[in-house]
Order: sequence, then structure tokens, then C-alpha cells
Amino acid sequence: MIACVRLPHFAAALEAHDHPDLRDRAFVLVDGETTVSGVSAQAARAGVRTGMSTTQAHALCADLVVRPALHSRTQRAFGDLLDALTTFTTQVESETGLELRADGRQRRQTLFLHPDQFDDFPTATCYLDLGTLKPDEAPDLARQMLRFVKQQTHTPAKLGLSSGKFPARVAATSVNSGEFLVVPGGHEAHFLAGFTAGLLPVDGETLRQLDLLGWHTLGDVAAQPAAALRDRFGKQGHTMHRLANGRDTNPVGHYQPPVVARANRQLESPVADWPRLEVILNAMVADAVADALSLSLIHISEPT
Repeated sequence: MIACVRLPHFAAALEAHDHPDLRDRAFVLVDGETTVSGVSAQAARAGVRTGMSTTQAHALCADLVVRPALHSRTQRAFGDLLDALTTFTTQVESETGLELRADGRQRRQTLFLHPDQFDDFPTATCYLDLGTLKPDEAPDLARQMLRFVKQQTHTPAKLGLSSGKFPARVAATSVNSGEFLVVPGGHEAHFLAGFTAGLLPVDGETLRQLDLLGWHTLGDVAAQPAAALRDRFGKQGHTMHRLANGRDTNPVGHYQPPVVARANRQLESPVADWPRLEVILNAMVADAVADALSLSLIHISEPT
């Protein structure tokens, strides 16, 4: 069974944890001084989205608080979570790719999403392969995982469990934070049928064609003959038919921790001037980079 863990507004949630005064307030995280890259739940409810300018965001929410985005902290926190989730299984991977650009609301109208667009609500998402579970084991494990993620990140997660990554992801998007949903084996297609076809990991032009054909939901796509979809959309049509029917056999990769290299230098006397400190720091950076390259080569050459 595959588990999908989603952490909505993850960067903003980390900021609110570090700064309690931001809790229950509408705020955004910005790159530079103008572009919104992170949104709190309160700001999102006011209509603020990533990619907006701070001027647009303030027009929607007058009492909006603006803070600088700290991407390195968000990446580090998510990496720590992935590492911690190996407690459950070594098959843990983060989500990347086109599937990030759709949401899980049930609706008839399909949004036409260009491949270069990003999710309006940035969500940290990962998958775990939990192996074979008995029906009565899944709910208990799901509750345990939700508690574990909350302890690790101080943020409530959404959790979906199903036979494949795609139905598990849709299950995770369809529940509220702190909740889980288990899709029993054999019921994947029935569960997916009412959700928008916009959840399929395809480009906007393909979604436009699906809409013109009147195939608005995953159930509409699943009901089409596989051969017809393949003839019209090629290999992508076969993938769409398979996913819409809840058959996602893409495996979850094994977790690979990032290569980390550190350098330290013991100084005989205090450093009193910046030029000398800069020389020392540059030498330490060079040592760390050399070690990182060495570790990467060793890692790549390891037998699998």
C-alpha cells in the first residue's frame, strides 16, 4: 500500500511555528521584495496566491503581514522529515513534476493549467511504500503516521493510502489537515470517478481537449476505451486511462539522503580583521566542496 503525505502551506506553517505572533494571522513569504512564494492559510482564504505581487496581495488582504522567504529552512525541514519517515520504510520519495499543478477539489469545471504554472497552494508532498497491509492495519498505521509527522514538523498533515501513488495523492488532497483516507483495493476507480480530470499529470492543451470532448471528470476519462485514448493522445492517452481507473504502478523510490560535507578549522588566535577571516572561510568552503564531490563519487560507485 502506498501512502501520500501532504503538508499544505508548509513554508508558512514553519514560519508561524518559529514566530508565534503570526499564528492566526494572514501573512505571506516573499522572494526579494515583490513576489509571493508562500501563503498562510488565513491569507489563502482571502484569495492571496503564490506568484502574486505584494501589491496585489495587499489589495486582497489589507492587514497582510509580509515576511522574507527562507527557502533553505523549508528544504532542510522537509529533508529532515523524509529522513525521519524512513522509520516506517526505506522507500520514501518526494513529489516532483507536473502532478504538483492541480488540486483535489471535486468540481465539474476543469482548470486549464499550463505546464509552467505552479500550484496555487504550495504543498510539501511525499510518498511511502508501506508494503502489504491488512485492511484493519491501515487506519491504525495512518493515525500513527499523522502523529509522527505532526511531532516532526509541528504541522498537521493530510494522508491518503491506496494501491498506487495517484489514488493515494487524490485521497490525501480530498481530506482536511490532520485527517486521513484509506481507499480499499478494488475501489480506486469508483473513488476517483467524481474528481476533475484536471488532476491528471498532463499539460494544459491536453486538458483543453478533454474539456472540448466533454470529459470533465476522471470517471469520464476512465469510461473511454483505452484504444481510443491511445489513438487520440498517444502514449499519454494510455497513461491517462490507467490513472483514471486507479491503476498506478509507478514505484516509490528508495530514500537517498543528501550528501553532506563539513569543514572546520582550529585557529591559534582570534581573527581581528575581515580580509583574514574571508581567506579562512574561502579555504573551508573549498575543502567542503572537495569533500562533497568525493562523497558523491563514492556514492555513485556503490553497487545497488
